[in-house]
Amino acid sequence: MSKKKRKSRRRKKTLKPRMTEDGRILVMTSLEATIAQMPKYDGFAIRGGVHGDIKYNRRKEKADFQRQLREDL
Repeated sequence: MSKKKRKSRRRKKTLKPRMTEDGRILVMTSLEATIAQMPKYDGFAIRGGVHGDIKYNRRKEKADFQRQLREDL
């Protein structure tokens, strides 16, 4: 049996989260940490995420700048 076949048969150990007496988790996997950082929202209430411009909008910036110039005069 080649080395590649032996390596492919190995299974990765899944770590059980260590817990304190009051039930808090001491260790998180990288996947759990990533999921914990993600924003949580109700998809049915929002329906499609952020609305409007979220990127840099040159036209909007230009209009804001012109408005500021008019206010200063």
